[in-house]
Parts: sequence; structure tokens; C-alpha cells
Amino acid sequence: MILYLKFNNFLKRVPEIILHQCFIPKIAEVTETRIEPAIWYKVLMLDSMLIDCDNRRVFWTVEYLPKQSNFHSVEESRIPVDSILEYFSTQESLFEDTECYDYDTFVGELFDMAAEIARQYVQGQINNDLRLRILQLLHCFILPKIKLKVIHMQYLEFALKLVDQELKDVEENIQHKDTAKRNMENSLRKQREKMMQTDDFTKELFVATCNREFLEFFLTHIIRDVKKAHEKLVLLQEEIDNLRSSSNEQNQQNLSDIRKKRDLEHDEITKLQTVRETIKNVIGRPHVKKKKRKLPKKTQDSIIFQEIYVEISRRYQNDVSDIHELLLGKLKMQSVREAIYLTMEELHEEGESVGYHHKHGTNQAETDILDQNLRPTEWLTLEEKVQNLFDLNHDGFQSKFDKFCESVIDKCQQVIAERNMFGVLEDTKSEQETGTCTVPGKNLECDLLVTPTSAQFLNLMGRASQCRRSYDSQSVHSRGSSRIDSLALSQGIPQEALEGITKSIMENLTEMSKDIAVEISDENEKVPRTLVTKMYISYERRVAEKLMPKLAELYIIKFESNIQSLRKWLAHVTLADIGIDDTAVQKLIAPKKVSSVYILEQEMGSLNVDEAMKHPHSEDDWHHESQRSLRLRKCSLTTLYEYVDHDCDNMPEFFDHNPLEWSEDIEIQVNSSEGSESSECLENSVGLSESPDSQGILTFVEESDNYRGHFNKMDESSDYQDDSGKVQTRSSPAESQYVLMKLEKHNQSQNVHEINCLSCINDIDVTDDKGEKIYVEMRSPRQHRSHDVVFNGNGDVPADSSVSPMYTNFVACFDKFEGFFSKMISSTSIFKKLRHITKAVRYTEEQLRGIRDKNGDSSPVMSDDLLTTIIILLVRMNPELMHHLYAHLNLVIALLPQFLAGNAHDYALVTLYGAFQYLNDQFTLYKTRQS
Repeated sequence: MILYLKFNNFLKRVPEIILHQCFIPKIAEVTETRIEPAIWYKVLMLDSMLIDCDNRRVFWTVEYLPKQSNFHSVEESRIPVDSILEYFSTQESLFEDTECYDYDTFVGELFDMAAEIARQYVQGQINNDLRLRILQLLHCFILPKIKLKVIHMQYLEFALKLVDQELKDVEENIQHKDTAKRNMENSLRKQREKMMQTDDFTKELFVATCNREFLEFFLTHIIRDVKKAHEKLVLLQEEIDNLRSSSNEQNQQNLSDIRKKRDLEHDEITKLQTVRETIKNVIGRPHVKKKKRKLPKKTQDSIIFQEIYVEISRRYQNDVSDIHELLLGKLKMQSVREAIYLTMEELHEEGESVGYHHKHGTNQAETDILDQNLRPTEWLTLEEKVQNLFDLNHDGFQSKFDKFCESVIDKCQQVIAERNMFGVLEDTKSEQETGTCTVPGKNLECDLLVTPTSAQFLNLMGRASQCRRSYDSQSVHSRGSSRIDSLALSQGIPQEALEGITKSIMENLTEMSKDIAVEISDENEKVPRTLVTKMYISYERRVAEKLMPKLAELYIIKFESNIQSLRKWLAHVTLADIGIDDTAVQKLIAPKKVSSVYILEQEMGSLNVDEAMKHPHSEDDWHHESQRSLRLRKCSLTTLYEYVDHDCDNMPEFFDHNPLEWSEDIEIQVNSSEGSESSECLENSVGLSESPDSQGILTFVEESDNYRGHFNKMDESSDYQDDSGKVQTRSSPAESQYVLMKLEKHNQSQNVHEINCLSCINDIDVTDDKGEKIYVEMRSPRQHRSHDVVFNGNGDVPADSSVSPMYTNFVACFDKFEGFFSKMISSTSIFKKLRHITKAVRYTEEQLRGIRDKNGDSSPVMSDDLLTTIIILLVRMNPELMHHLYAHLNLVIALLPQFLAGNAHDYALVTLYGAFQYLNDQFTLYKTRQS
């Protein structure tokens, strides 16, 4: 595998990295045998890798192409940087959403180490220690994160063949060396027996004349012979014990023979022990003072035999050592092969490999199979160092941690117990008394949250002492009361209790992170703030594993009633009721293509999205059409209509020019002093006729003190007939869409203002000669309003509802949206939850941008567009998922550290929170109108 390092726009190539003999990581001449190499099977598959320290990304590829060979073989000074970066940009990568991994200790430590290695390579400070750090970087950080897919199966099979072939060669080598070892054992044993018969090794005088190296080998072999002889003697004694009580003549004869063998074996053991002690006295006990005696003369034969014995012993020892190393290597190769088999099994079952496993009950990455601790101490990551502090209970960290967690869990259980004892008390008196909440046009029966017996008990004991004082419901427009934040309502869990729990957790996280940072850092160095932040993140994961389930339970209980009421309300209202219509959805899809006529036709209900995309109108086209504008001066209403009739003669032809023809008749109602005359003028100028079956209504209303009441009254009382003849009633003012045309009155009578006659989608007020403003309302037909989507209790659209294909196709593009939040809820750490929230918001933004690109619209995705899309997706979300998401979102906000302010996580959190806040505000407004 070839490794490239990019740092400060410099690109350096590292010498080839291989898995020598399929179990030894090797770079250049540097190897590392102190680690378990199971994860290194990926090096057998990978062709090249790029670590981009500037953008904090890691690219890798398994394919070998001629183009890549050119990259790898070219001189380092002539490396085509742009070509290499362009090639790797299309390959597999790690940490694609870089901003999602902010404040991740693992990713931060990875790229800090990679940047330091790359900097030394750029400066030419290359040595074996630096190469060893590259192996550490790959083993501890990068290789465990690489996930394989089904398309990589052929490369896994290739790697498996390499390992199997290497195992076969090793086994043959082991068998060959084992045969040679046994032959040498027999040869040495025969030589010992012969020398002990010819030479007297029981005498120190003779032993002192022998070669010291020979005596060391000879002593080692004698000790082994004594053990074998003793084992044989024990077996013979057991046979004698079994035959001793037998009266059979044959057994008696066998007993006699075995006793003779035992005696001979005993004599042999005695002789071997004598020789052993004699040699030990000569070479192992130099403190014993020996008398000076005349040493016997050495014979030539004894010298030659001793030299031969020493040489064979050396070879025998080398073979034993080689066999031991081969067996260890075979075990490591088998672990590599086992890792390949496990990956192939994962691909068959899951479609992708996990990449690495977590140790049971921890967040520590598991990269080893045989021995989890088989790695150098200096290779430990920050997470592992923190883990060791708690495992060893150094400086009482584990004791403090356990004591703190127990106290928090006790507080949570106490709060829950109090809530179960006294029940859930609503914030408003009316809802407590009636047990129902009302939605315009519908009644939603809600479950009573307090049993009659409990309510009677609380009233007798003094309800004011158990909850906040309740007041009669008041309007949000009342000057005597301030608006209540819909997200701050406490449903049965005292807010003070939750704030106290979260505050104690935040204080403990801050204090313990500082203590851990001091313990890990060098004593002579000042603790950097970045290290304290990393320790905060690391320690928070440990705390979250213990406390998150109980904290989540508290917040789920707290917001249960709030979310249930919100979901019941959402199940009986339309998207238009919350301010999102087809126009808003169309603006999300292609904002540049949404022109005035385009939106006007959509409001009239005759717009087909697919056809509309085939006939886009650019801004230049509408600027050209603006030449047909009206010239308005300070004039009477009658004169205004004369100008309209005179200057807009081509307006009907222009509408006919659009292939999307209007099929609706529009009824004109003018409520002004000149209503009759104006109605005729405008009707004739626009070319629209009034029919009894018309359902679109264009209404002029004079601005007066009660004009808003007139609008509301008209909205609430206006009925219409659908295609089947059934009378339908408008349920709320929000279901009507207002297109207000506003023409400002000018103090200077000579100024001429050109207003596009097609810009009727803007809010415009017309001023007549009396100085009174006139409002124009455009109402679309009910049966064509595809944004009137009613959701059932599960967040899905009922089968009988009228839903436009545009809305259905738009929502279908975000099929993975809920999956991010399912992972977020199951995660324990606050930072993991933030990462999934950020990924969900980023996914929504990318999908929305992709939709616009497909429709030929390159306009950027604004924050309002993103917020509107998330609101639509939240409305159709599964109720249970929405409940848990809302609870966990507020929990994340409560435990959010200060150093996270202003980054991508903060932006995503604010966006999601704003979407929930919008829905809650709309719900609060509806409840207020009913009260």
C-alpha cells in the first residue's frame, strides 16, 4: 500500500507499507511485532491511501489501475499533485462530513498526529521513529475505521488466498524443522549415553576438564532426562500398586518384571542426579574452595565428542526457537485469516463490514483479536489513557465517578417517584377541569391526566402547595399577561428539579475534566485548554453511559403531554394551517422558476408541477413582460380602472400564451363606495366572467377599523361546493391564502411608478382618491389546494386525502431523515447526539440542493428554506419518534457545554429547535384563539 500525506498544500509519498509474511506490519526496514495484526488484513487489499491534513479527510482505494502505477512510480519531486487529488476525490473516504466530527477526541488526535508526521516529512526529518509513528497512526486510528462493502468481496478473497498460501508454507516449514529437531534429540541422547559409559561424570576432577559451554548444554539435557525418568518411574510404580494385591500367578510374574524395571529406572535416576549435582558444583558453585589436585589428562576423542555435542546442541536450540517463532506467526496469521472470514460473513449478512467492534460495555475501539492489551504503552490513545485511570482507580477517579452517578440516579428516581405519587398537573385550569382541548372546527378528546380520586385528594390537601398556581386561560393578545413559551411548559416534572440535576452534572463534568487533564499531562507543563476540552468529551461519554437512560426518561415524561397535544392537533390540521402551502414547497424546489404568473396559476389550482417544470420562466422573461405595466398617478378609483382597461389589452392573450390555461372562473367582489362601477371595469379589463359555480374569489375590501374582522368573518362563514356538490366549510382563516396588491400613495404628484401587472403575488395596497387603502384578496379553490394535507395519528397521509404529487415526491426525497434521529436517540453521549443532528440537517440541505439541481435551479439553500423543509418533515414524523426526539433535543440543550457555541453543531441544533418552536407557537396561537 502506498501512503500519501497532504499538509499545507504539500504532497509527500511514504515508502510502501506491507504486511510482511501476512502478519508483520512493515514500512521500509521498520517492523512492529508487538501488536496483534488482525486489522492489518486491509493492507493486503488497499492499493493506496491519502491523508489530507488540511481538510481532515482520509481517502483510500483498493483498485489498481495503470494510472495509479504512474502516480506510485514517478519521482517524488515530479508527483502530479492535482492529478492525485482529483483521482482520490472520487474514491472512498472517511470523515466526509468534517464539521460533524468537531470536538471528537478520536478524530482530533488522528489528524494532530498525521499533521505532525506530514510536517516532518515536508521538512525532511525522516527516521525510523517517524516511520514507526506511521504504523501507529494506521493501526490505532485509520484501519479500524475503514468499512468494506460487497463490491470489495473479490479483494477480500484475494487477500484470503495470500494468507492461506502463507499458512501452507509456514506449516510445511514447521514440519520440516520439527523432523530435524527430533533427529537431533535422538542423536544427542545417544551421545550422552555413550559419554556417560566411557567417561566418569560423577567425579568433579573429570568434569572440571570439560568445556564450559559443553557442560552448560549437557547440564540442561541431564535435567530434562531426570524429569522424563521420574515420570517413567511414577508410571511403573502405579502399575506395581495395581498388581500388588492380585493372587493370579501371571500377575505375580508381571509384578516381578515391573519391579525390576522400576529398580533399574531408579538407579538411572540416581546416576543422572549425581551427574547433575556434580556439574552444578563445577560450573554453578564457584564459591566452594577446591583443593589443588592433578587433573586427569584429556583424550582427543573426548574433546572431539564434546565439540560435536556442542554444535548439534546449538542447531537444536536454533530449531526449537525457529519453531516457536513459526508457531506464533502462524497464530497471528490465523487471526488475520479469521478477521477476513468475519468481514466476509458481515458482507453476506449486513451488506457492509462494521470496520471495528466495541468492547462490551465501553466506547473503546477493539482492533485486536488475541490480546486486547498487546500493544506498546506509548501507543495508547487519549481514550485508552482515561480508561486506564478509571480501571486502576488512580487518585480515586473511579470512586468519585461511582459516587456521583449514584447520587444523580437517586435524585432522578426521587423526582419520578414524586411525579407518580401526585400525578401530572396541567398548567391551565380550563384543561384540568374539562380534560379536553379544542381545535378550530373539531373537538379532540384528550385523556385526563389526573384521576378524580387524586384530584379530590390534592384539592383537600391544598393544591397550591403541590404545583404552580393556575389561572384562567387568557388570550395571548391580552395586555395583562405575557406570552408563555410553549417549549418551557413543565408537564408534571418540576423545572427546578431538572435544572438542579443538569447543573450538578455540568459542574462535575467541568471539575473532573480538569483533574483528568492534569493527571495525563506532564507535571512540568501547563495544562492546555484544548486538552481540558478533550478530557471533557472523553469523560462525558463515560458519564452519559451511566446517566443518559435515566435522564432521557425524565425528559420524556416532562414533554409527554405537550407532544401528545401537539401531535393530536397536527393530525387534524393542514399544512396551510401552519403557514406552508404549495407555493412554499414550490419555492423550496425551484425558487428562481416561481414567478408571479406561475404562483398565480398555482393559487388558482390548475398547475401541474411536472408540466410547469417543462415551461420555466426566467427573470428576464418577466422583466420583458413588465413593459406592459400600468402607469399610475394620484387619481380616482374610476380613473385607475380606465388605465387598467387601456394599458392591459394584451393581458388575456398573454395568459392564453401560457400552455397552463386557467380553467376557473373568478368572482369579483368590490366593497367600496364605487363598487358597482369598479367591478364592471375590472371584470371587463381582465376578461373574467362571473358564474354561479365559481369557487375562486377576488375580493376588494376597504381598509377600516373592522376590516380584519370582516376578513375573519368572511373566512369562517364562506361555504363552497366541491365537484360532487357537497357543501364544504372553511375551517380556519389560515386555510385562505392572501395575495395583497399594494400601491403606495405618493406625496409628489409628478412621480410615475411602474408596477408589473403580473406581480400580484406581492402584498400591495391600492389608494383611491379619498386616501383610503384597498386590499386585494386572492382565494384559491378548495378542491385544487393540494397543500391541504391532513395527517393521521401516525404521521402518515390518509389514503383518501388529496395530496399533490409535488408534495409526495418532495417528501420522498428525504427518506433517510428519520434514520438519523433514531440513531441520535439510541446514542448516549451528548456529542454523538449532536453529530447525528448535524448529519440530519446536512442531509436535508444536500437533498434540497440536489432537488434544485435536477430542476435546473442553482440557487443556494437559505436558512429559511432549510427550516421550512424540516418543519414539513417533522409534521409527518412518527409520533413516538417525534416525542423522543423532542425530549432528547431539550436534554442536549440542557447539557450543552459553552465551548460548542458557534460551530456547525450549534447551527444544526438551533435549526431543529427552531422547527419545533415554530410548531409549538402555531399550536399555542390556535389554543389562544379558541379561548
